[in-house]
Amino acid sequence: MQIFPTIILPALIFLLVGGALGIGLAFIHERFKTTRDPKSDEVLRFLPGANCGGCGSGGCEAFAQKLARGEADVASCGPCTDENAESIRKLVGSNAAVGAGAAAGSQSGTAATSTNNGNEPKRREKKTYRINAEGCGGCGLCKNACPFHAITVLAGIAMIDPEKCKSCGKCVTVCPNSCIKS
Repeated sequence: MQIFPTIILPALIFLLVGGALGIGLAFIHERFKTTRDPKSDEVLRFLPGANCGGCGSGGCEAFAQKLARGEADVASCGPCTDENAESIRKLVGSNAAVGAGAAAGSQSGTAATSTNNGNEPKRREKKTYRINAEGCGGCGLCKNACPFHAITVLAGIAMIDPEKCKSCGKCVTVCPNSCIKS
């Protein structure tokens, strides 16, 4: 039995190919590296991380980048607490984050605060969504689209749990019968 052609040569070939691929990946990584705005990473820490898209962005990370650039208003984020919204405004500067909500596709209404018993963080006023039972076909698309599991389908009719609903608006966009209204 010859050791070189059966064991050593394949091992050397394997090492050479692996090394070449590793060097190629390192080159590609350096060549196509993107830089991240550290401010957007700080803003992202204060967003809820629901990735619901209710703000009009493709998720919380994209929304954080818009906020850091001053292209959006934090009031567009329905699930964001008032305390976190204020922290975001301090990070990005209050002038940059006020009044841009219309450009960002705001769906959460105004930035007014709501009162509670003091045990949970205050949230801004949110839209209350209702389903027209006569138009609902019970297809369940809204239930599948809701990232907060606030919709159930019982007896062929979708129902929204107002306690779980964060007013992201995903259900409105997917309803084929347009029977979900605020």
